Amino acid sequence: MKDPEQKSQDAPLPTERRLLAAAWKETLSTITLGFTHDLNNVLTGILGLTEAMLLETTPGEPPHENLMLLKRSGQQAAQLVEQLAALHRARPGQQDYHDLSAMVTRSLEFLRCGMSKHIEFVTEFSANPVPIFVDAVELQQIIANLVLNAADTIPERGCLTLRTSLENSLPPLTTWAGLPPRLPAASLVIQDTGGGIPADLLPAIFDYPPSAKPHRAGVGLGLRHARLFAEKYGGAVAIETTDGVGTTARLLLPLADFTEADRPLSS
Repeated sequence: MKDPEQKSQDAPLPTERRLLAAAWKETLSTITLGFTHDLNNVLTGILGLTEAMLLETTPGEPPHENLMLLKRSGQQAAQLVEQLAALHRARPGQQDYHDLSAMVTRSLEFLRCGMSKHIEFVTEFSANPVPIFVDAVELQQIIANLVLNAADTIPERGCLTLRTSLENSLPPLTTWAGLPPRLPAASLVIQDTGGGIPADLLPAIFDYPPSAKPHRAGVGLGLRHARLFAEKYGGAVAIETTDGVGTTARLLLPLADFTEADRPLSS
């Protein structure tokens, strides 16, 4: 048996315990919202198929009534998913100074573990710090959503490229939401080699649920949350896609208004 002095030396300090608890809560919150995103995609497919089958049945007949029951149950489940997502959005967080590249690295550490081994990750990070002032948990949720969206469009094997940079001029934006951030801006690009997004979904790509027929994954909660996040921090989110080729999601945020010498970045 250890003596009391040895036990005291082995026990975590109160500060260490608080840091460990905060890190676990941050990771758990991000993963939970990722599960919410996945569940939304499953329900989107179920509701889309139900709608298609309803067109082939006659109202009043048993098959039609059974499908209507399935549709109502699916809609109720979708509402529960939206409520769960709303809890995450409403959770108060602490805004601080962070390096965008470091935040992406941290998010990828656990995202890689739960994703297909057939997806290759390529990272191209800015050689200089990309300072932003945001809630770290919110940002990790957005990164997770965008990565999961991209992964959903890759049927078997493919590649995900994540790129951070400092932008002195805004690239051409065709499908985007939010506000053009002041320059220079922080940029996060997530590019996939999936099937792309059909053109008829693009007008409602940042809404939830999509107003068009959602027959393909990767167009659910994630992009709406990215839009809300970008608007909150005075930035924008943009989508460039080619059906059958791939999609590029770009998150643009204002740089933090300080130099590296003024204050250390949190990683």
